[in-house]
Amino acid sequence: MHSRFIFILCLFAALFQGSYSANKSPPSSSSVVFQVTGNVYPRGYYHVTMNIGNPPKPYWLDIDTGSDLTWLQCDVPCVKCLPAPHRPYKPNKDLVACTDPMCASVHWPETLECKSPKDQCDYEVQYADHGSSLGLMVKDWFPLQYINGSVAKPRLAFGVRQIKHLKPIKRTRYNKNIVGHCLGAQGDGFLFFGNELVPSSGVIWTPMSTTEIDKHYSLGTAELYVGGKASGIKDLPIVFDSGSTYTYFSAEAYKALVSTERGNACLGILNGSEVGLENINLIGDISFHDKIIIYDNEKQQIGWAPANCKKLPNIDDDGDPDHGGLCKPYGSNLDILQAYCAA
Repeated sequence: MHSRFIFILCLFAALFQGSYSANKSPPSSSSVVFQVTGNVYPRGYYHVTMNIGNPPKPYWLDIDTGSDLTWLQCDVPCVKCLPAPHRPYKPNKDLVACTDPMCASVHWPETLECKSPKDQCDYEVQYADHGSSLGLMVKDWFPLQYINGSVAKPRLAFGVRQIKHLKPIKRTRYNKNIVGHCLGAQGDGFLFFGNELVPSSGVIWTPMSTTEIDKHYSLGTAELYVGGKASGIKDLPIVFDSGSTYTYFSAEAYKALVSTERGNACLGILNGSEVGLENINLIGDISFHDKIIIYDNEKQQIGWAPANCKKLPNIDDDGDPDHGGLCKPYGSNLDILQAYCAA
């Protein structure tokens, strides 16, 4: 939900035209896992490395569940763009047309008017920190390796020029529309798509709100408790936003929290009204530490549970993940996960 990061990744939501490796058959249902790098301090963000294009090249993507567009900075003149750890993306000629449903979804809830069927899909996004991103939509290959070793090459649509992020891969016959992340308090962690890393027990689930805040992972409204006691402040709109380093409360909730503190305390909770969030309460990275957060788009629910984010879950033979163990031998995502798995 913030634009200070060069790349943002929210959940993969695009077209899935997968092809699989010759020696591996398509999985009936499988998951993709990425190593996460970063921390709250001093970096202030978490990212994954993802290969894009043919031949594939690595790019850094920030994890941002508070945004709804995936984008990369491309090799054209750019005003006030931040330096990247890799070369800018060079767009191909496979442009998304203005009439493509994907283009309409980027512009929703506004009505998109196309002057010609051949028009390209342009976009402009404004962020809460007054930053912005504008450019055009293209399609390219995203080679992915499932935890069972099979490889897929979905062709996804995303933005180029001054762009940001990713949505969960829509459900296909190969995976479920579920995304999750586990951010370590000491840094790093992992990100996954699919259901195989979801714990079978110990998860607290709450329904997603479909009416409170459009285009965001919202839990609806909540009541503020401080020290286990009700504050009397209710109906607080809640959004989960991994693109926000800190957690932001509305002015009323923040005042109630600060008034109960005695002495010095560092909670990583700031006054959202001072950055233009009005009454929206953002739950950011600092509140996600050492928890596995699951966005189940199939059942329209969000869940969380304590986890050791420094180790990838152990996938048992029955598919039940044990979050205290090391990886069992399964194919890493294009060698990205080798550092996380026992030999």
